[in-house]
Amino acid sequence: MQTTTITSTTGRVHHYYRCPLRVRDGKDGCDNPQNLRADYAEPLVWEKVSELLKDPERLRVGLTALIEEKKRRLRSNPEREALSWLRQLDKLAGKRVAYQDQQAAGLMTLEELGTKLAELEDIRRSAESELAKLRSSQEEIEALEADTGALLASYEQVTPERLDALDAEEHHRIYRLMRLEVLAHLDGSLEAQGDVPLDVSKFSITNTSSALSTSARSTRIQGASPKLSSMS
Repeated sequence: MQTTTITSTTGRVHHYYRCPLRVRDGKDGCDNPQNLRADYAEPLVWEKVSELLKDPERLRVGLTALIEEKKRRLRSNPEREALSWLRQLDKLAGKRVAYQDQQAAGLMTLEELGTKLAELEDIRRSAESELAKLRSSQEEIEALEADTGALLASYEQVTPERLDALDAEEHHRIYRLMRLEVLAHLDGSLEAQGDVPLDVSKFSITNTSSALSTSARSTRIQGASPKLSSMS
C-alpha cells in the first residue's frame, strides 16, 4: 500500500495506508476500499515483531529451519550443477566457432550456418537461464543467512525494555531484515508475512476509513512502516 495524509475538518493530520491500484483503477484494480490508520496498524505490527525478538531462541530456531528448507529445495549439489552449466556454455562457444570455421572453409552454406547458430543460441539461453536461477537461489540463501546473523547479533542481548524503546528508524531496519510484508484484508484484519515467521498469522484492526477525503494528499512517507499490501 501507499501512504496518504488526510487533514480533518478540525485541522488534525492523519496518516493512512491505502491501495494505489484502488486509487488508480477503482474496483477493477482492487476490491479493498479501506484506508488503514497508520497510528493503529504500525503499533500492532511492531507488537508482534517485538514479541518474537524478545524470544531470541525461538527466533533462532525458526530462522534456522527456514534456511535449511530453502537449502533443501536446491539441487543436491548446487556447486556441481553450476559447474556443469558453465562447462556446457564453454562447449557451446566452441561449437559456434567451429561452425563458423566450417562455413568459411565452404563446408556448409550460410543458411546452414544460420540454422546451426540459432540452435546453439536457444541452448545457450536455456543454460544461462538455469544458471541464473541457481545463482539467484544461492544468493537468496546467503542474504538470508547474513540478515539472520545481523538480526540475532543486534537484538539477541537487547533487554525487553530497550526493544520497547527503539525508535521508528530502528523499527524500519528490523522490518527490512525480516523482509516483512503486511497484507490488509477486507474484514479489516492484517496478516504478517516474511522470511521471519510470526506465530500470529492474523491480528485484527478496526480503525479504518472506507471513504477518501477530496482534500486528501497522497505522498510517500519515510518512516518505520513495513510494506503493506491490500488483499481482496
